[in-house]
Amino acid sequence: MVKHMIYKEKIFKCPRCGNPRIIEYEKNFDCTICKDEDGKPLEFDKEDFVTIKDKSNILAVQEKLAILKVFEK
Repeated sequence: MVKHMIYKEKIFKCPRCGNPRIIEYEKNFDCTICKDEDGKPLEFDKEDFVTIKDKSNILAVQEKLAILKVFEK
């Protein structure tokens, strides 16, 4: 079952740079300023943004995938 979260206000902003101008999707959002080493926008999970109090601890989706790759080997 897919869990849907409904937000009455726009509450998301980039946890790295604080940019409120994001590209918002159903379950995640991209920062329009922050880029990864390939020049792609950093992508963040909305659920992380809502549940993690210290926003500086939020990892981008790309970073979480890189951590998982280490354990696949």
